[in-house]
Amino acid sequence: MSLRNKILSYFTIAFTIISVSFAESALLQPMNLNLEESSVGAMPRGWETTPKVKKAGYKLTTSTLAPFEGKKCLEFTIGKDEYEQIEDKANYTSAFQNLDASRYKGKKIIFSAYVKGLYFNDGNAKLYIRTFLKDAKTSESEISTDSSTLEEWKPIQIEARISENAQTINIGLALKGSGFAYLDAANIKIVDESGIKRSKEISLSDENISNIITFAKTYSNLCFYYPSDEAEKSNQDYLLLKGVKSVLNLENNSNLMNFLKDFFSDIAPLAKFSNEKLDKLNLPNDASLNDIAISWQHNTLFNPAGNSFFSSKITNLYESQHPQEGITFHVMDAKLMAGKKLKLKF
Repeated sequence: MSLRNKILSYFTIAFTIISVSFAESALLQPMNLNLEESSVGAMPRGWETTPKVKKAGYKLTTSTLAPFEGKKCLEFTIGKDEYEQIEDKANYTSAFQNLDASRYKGKKIIFSAYVKGLYFNDGNAKLYIRTFLKDAKTSESEISTDSSTLEEWKPIQIEARISENAQTINIGLALKGSGFAYLDAANIKIVDESGIKRSKEISLSDENISNIITFAKTYSNLCFYYPSDEAEKSNQDYLLLKGVKSVLNLENNSNLMNFLKDFFSDIAPLAKFSNEKLDKLNLPNDASLNDIAISWQHNTLFNPAGNSFFSSKITNLYESQHPQEGITFHVMDAKLMAGKKLKLKF
């Protein structure tokens, strides 16, 4: 580590950033940096904070309050009363993305974003980069010298050299004090330095494309409808990117069925794969299905104003799915009945 990095690392220790490294759930690449892939009021897709931070009263949500660009931005906040209950007020608390470090090892990166806020208790917000090393016991941190202290969008950026021994990287927004901090239009890039090899363009054959399409269809059906706890808990973004990469490395199409069976064995152990087109689904005899048909049930209600409500659960489809099931009714124009007495006979 360079002298400058060591100094900044020691500086950061004095202002501990509460963040975390989960190697098994790390994103293979940044996502939703412009915050547009999120539902208003919900936690921004791809962004997170720690259970300890949530318990302390911090809230990480998607906001429409005057974003820098687009329609949405990230909001990270804690009220004055909740903040007063925190013992160590010298800490910065973070909202972040947890990234796999593979593509960044040995390279210099720049993380930038627009930040604004309404701060109390001498608060401010900064950007930070934290690298977790493979031994899982040490980390290297950089925190921006520039900070946001006003209710106006301010561009902030920070750079860091990522260790060859890095396992995961946290990039994010660090908040000190109470109040509201907002982030938008984030970006992370690798600095173009001499000696860095560029990725080669990939030429896809018709077989490659066919295999990717087959994998994508299989992925969507199993991840969203196969009734297992493993499917629910899996990092589906990681599975998708890993799967596409693996499919491209298949030597020929004949290996595809075996690959799909092995790849999805953890989340869908009973799934069957075949190259043959089925005219109809071969189910067990009716007696074995008496009162059980297990599947994922996804419920969503979209509001044009921007709010959406989404829930998912594993359920037996033979059980009642509607609290008013069995009610039969007929809708009539009330104007025709106005002022009249009605009698209903069965």
